[in-house]
Amino acid sequence: MFSRDNPKDNFLCPSIALCKAMKKKSTLFLLPCAAVCIFLSAPNPVFGQSVQSIDSLQQIQEVVVQGYLSRQPLLQTPASIGIVNNEQLNQRAAHSLVPALNLIPGVRMEERSPGSYRLSIRGSLLRSPFGVRNVKVYMDEFPLTDAGGNTYLNLLDANAIERIEILKGPDGSLFGANSGGVVMLDLKGQKKDSNEISLGLDGGSYGLFHENATLKISSGKSQFSFNQAYQRSDGYRQNTAMQRHYLQAAERWSYINNSSVKLLAFYSDLQYKTPGGLTQAQYDADPQQARPAAGPNPGAVEQQAGIYNKTFFAGITNELHLPGNLRYVASVFGTNTDFENPFITNYEIRNEKNLGVRTYMG
Repeated sequence: MFSRDNPKDNFLCPSIALCKAMKKKSTLFLLPCAAVCIFLSAPNPVFGQSVQSIDSLQQIQEVVVQGYLSRQPLLQTPASIGIVNNEQLNQRAAHSLVPALNLIPGVRMEERSPGSYRLSIRGSLLRSPFGVRNVKVYMDEFPLTDAGGNTYLNLLDANAIERIEILKGPDGSLFGANSGGVVMLDLKGQKKDSNEISLGLDGGSYGLFHENATLKISSGKSQFSFNQAYQRSDGYRQNTAMQRHYLQAAERWSYINNSSVKLLAFYSDLQYKTPGGLTQAQYDADPQQARPAAGPNPGAVEQQAGIYNKTFFAGITNELHLPGNLRYVASVFGTNTDFENPFITNYEIRNEKNLGVRTYMG
């Protein structure tokens, strides 16, 4: 069927090659051969080919980041950025950010005991003060990290967050020196123009109970949202119970040229107990026990070791849109924190007040 003398014959239809091999010059015989070739080469459902080719490609929504102070496509951003959207947050536990943040490569978050968080980006979680080390956290346009470097991430309720954006590595220096990464939190009720009332309940083992309620009202150029949440848990070990009351209110008012003024306020009353570490022998004897007394130091239960944090946060920001796709943002914010930490070797009481101003153009 294939000719070595003429290589072009190798690409002929088998039916035509057969006709040439038979050396028939009859036109009546060549016509059926040509018909067979056309039949084989044309799309035919009998041979697994569809008569009409259907385009299966679907246009997906473009991922946009705002970590560089201006909105731009993710693929055009020269940085390592991770995004956790609202759908991913809803698919994970509604009472904790740990499962959602651990989806991002290079990000590690742990909950040692209920309410006690550790967060690190491209780093180690060992000896991280108050759970967050070398990382800055922002809520909308306001920094949650205070002037002393403390980030009380466990004050927030997970259900009040709609989207998380993370800048990893040196690109975090855009938000200040000595920053190994930045976490930006978008709060619910700030993006969509809709009215909504929702209530959520979930629970689990060791006395876990979480309740949250959300109210969103949109009227003309104004969007208002209110979030309330309560969470408690007993924990696995002794002296690990936690309890948190959370209230959050946000208002966004738009005026000329899509410019807007936003107000944010939240109050969080958090308390959780810390069981302390165990030696290998103590763990083998009873893994659920808290740190026992040693020498002159009392145990965690006797000392009632824990964290008691009552924080009020408020801020206002103005976003002014200028010609040439530029915008100017100015924010004023402040916090008041009543912090108490009875520990085995000391008893710490702090009353922290922070006031800040942030402005940029992008």
